[in-house]
Amino acid sequence: MDQKKPYFFLLGGYDLEMSEIRKLLEQERLQEGEDFLDKHLSWGAGLSAYEGSFHHSRINVAIELREDITLPGRYLRIDHHNELPSRPTSIEQVATLLGVGLSRWQELVAANDASYIPGMKALGASSEEIGYIRRLDRICQGISEEDEKLAETAIREKLYFNRDVAIIQALSSKFSPITDRLFGKYEKMLIFSERELTYYGKNQSLLKTLFGHWIKSGTAYSGGGEEGFWGISAGALTEEEILELVAKIPEIV
Repeated sequence: MDQKKPYFFLLGGYDLEMSEIRKLLEQERLQEGEDFLDKHLSWGAGLSAYEGSFHHSRINVAIELREDITLPGRYLRIDHHNELPSRPTSIEQVATLLGVGLSRWQELVAANDASYIPGMKALGASSEEIGYIRRLDRICQGISEEDEKLAETAIREKLYFNRDVAIIQALSSKFSPITDRLFGKYEKMLIFSERELTYYGKNQSLLKTLFGHWIKSGTAYSGGGEEGFWGISAGALTEEEILELVAKIPEIV
């Protein structure tokens, strides 16, 4: 193993944190191809995206990649979602491996990924900083101007209530333009489309506990702390099953 460069990083699905992780690697003069691989994957991607590309003499560091294939011999997982909410954020874990500290900007990016807007507020972020980071995060996730417009339409025309849960039928596969616009307005919010569903807010841990087996199988995911999010991976359930959950979740939370 290379004692000076013991790690070979494999970058997972893109958001602002993953973009900043790449910048952190480059800041430390690590080279793409030699020290890390980045296939600009979408969120929820699996380790299989790098099958056949593992390094044979270094520790392969998988960053937010589902373990959907046999793991390489030298391997380290970096994540803080699903069953690993007590871990530091991925960018903090990478910085620790590299032996470097984070700038204030990177700390805000980490807070955004771990605890969303409340996390950034806790670090003293201004409303301008929060708005800028949220906008950059959406861009890194591949959210288009059309997605932004469809979010506004969905809020205006497809929002209704079941018990105390605000339910929005999304008009695109991108949910964060909706959640960003509605932040602070509802304690419990459920967004769905024909292929996926995400619940945000109070008592999300009840869903994580009740459907824990789905997280293990990759059907569902969770993150963001006690009042974070729990959702169904795109295409994991049928439209009929999604609609059944839309009706059931308000009774649970």
